[in-house]
Amino acid sequence: MNFRFTGGIVFVVLFCGVAFSAHAGPVLDKVAERGKLIACTSVENRPFGFLGTDGKPMGFHVDLIATVKDRLAKKLGKALELEIVPTVPANRIQFLQQGKCDMLLTSLNYTAERAKLMELIEPGYYYSGANILARKSTPIRQWEDLKDKSICSNQGSMWNKPYEQRYGTRILAFTGNAENAQALLDGRCVGWLSDDASIATRMGHNPPWDDFEVKLNTQDGSPHVVAIQFGNADFRDFLSDAVKDWHRTGAILALEKKWQTLNSKWAQERYNEFRAR
Repeated sequence: MNFRFTGGIVFVVLFCGVAFSAHAGPVLDKVAERGKLIACTSVENRPFGFLGTDGKPMGFHVDLIATVKDRLAKKLGKALELEIVPTVPANRIQFLQQGKCDMLLTSLNYTAERAKLMELIEPGYYYSGANILARKSTPIRQWEDLKDKSICSNQGSMWNKPYEQRYGTRILAFTGNAENAQALLDGRCVGWLSDDASIATRMGHNPPWDDFEVKLNTQDGSPHVVAIQFGNADFRDFLSDAVKDWHRTGAILALEKKWQTLNSKWAQERYNEFRAR
């Protein structure tokens, strides 16, 4: 797998703002012309996306993106490179809309509001809902216990405003996971609001996280979806077929095992569903 990885998010913004300004037309035409698929994802969300010891992106999401690249190379009849553009929840939608990448594949839950901003590929490829990571000693036993408590979260999270309104919590929104993690460790918030798939697999196993736990029953779940710009029906259909194949072949279940993520009932159900078609 050949990656071209830009080492910092600020650099990506400046570089891509220049590189894509002259491009127009369907995404597949651009990919074929440049000989490279450019994908946005997180590189600070272990084990879904992170930097390996060699500085290259790896993880559950990166493996999925690599299969898209290989599948697309076969469709186009030419070798393709893969470039990963790092994003965080605060900028991932904007990066896609601005053409800084051809596709967005990260822990992006489906919402009706997001479907108005970009093309969300059906079916979804994964599933998660909201939960809270906090110290074991923190007295959070039900969602109503969040009232008047400071809770860390990502900027751009779909749960921030609704949970402030519903539970009276005080959301402290940070740019990315590294800032959220440090704020939680520093005691600036009593818990971290995030999707259960991320916090259950990335936290709670090694120091300093062995004193933390996932506190509540997961709620407000929805599928994770791949996203692209509107106006690319051929790329939409291509990606939809790819996601169906991930389910039909058991690729999602295999990646759960490889990266030791949640052994999700949802992924098993999708495997059974698509295998039977």
